[in-house]
Amino acid sequence: MEEVTRLCDSVIMMKNGEITDQGSPSSLLKKYGKKKLEDVFLKIARGEGNR
Repeated sequence: MEEVTRLCDSVIMMKNGEITDQGSPSSLLKKYGKKKLEDVFLKIARGEGNR
């Protein structure tokens, strides 16, 4: 996920074939209060959403 943070302008997060969130890596990090995009992915995958 570090490569995604460095190289991508936009990211789509999916769970069970459904888009759960999308935006720039920096906006997703800020929205979910995380420092690594992998942690954002894990939070979404666990169904914790934006808590």
